[in-house]
Amino acid sequence: MQKKKKIKWWIIGIILFMIISNLPPLKGVFGLILDDDYYRYSNGDGSLTFSEIPFKGRLYNLSPIVPKSFIQTHPNTNDTLVYRLFWKNPLYFWRWGEYFYDKRYELPYKSWHEIRKKRGYDLKNSNNWQDF
Repeated sequence: MQKKKKIKWWIIGIILFMIISNLPPLKGVFGLILDDDYYRYSNGDGSLTFSEIPFKGRLYNLSPIVPKSFIQTHPNTNDTLVYRLFWKNPLYFWRWGEYFYDKRYELPYKSWHEIRKKRGYDLKNSNNWQDF
């Protein structure tokens, strides 16, 4: 009976830790340590790419349309939809709260490998996410 009680408290403790990790103090620590260079974005053909560092502020307002400044400098582009290059991973419990309320996850997802194929890069011989 004592062993079942111990297991029950361990499970409750783990669940509480996972919930608390989505609250501001711990969420910030997890984000600082584990989410460095995680938030990456691109349009469909890869002509616009950028990454976001959460603690340094947003570079982009996270609307699904590319910024006007990009359209002005690239007037011939037809690809004006922005995709997130990061997916929802259920094992990353410190992001669970973001999956429900953060605007980043409202953007459509597209794999960077798919975009790189359009750009003509050799996926086997590269270890960098962008390779300009």
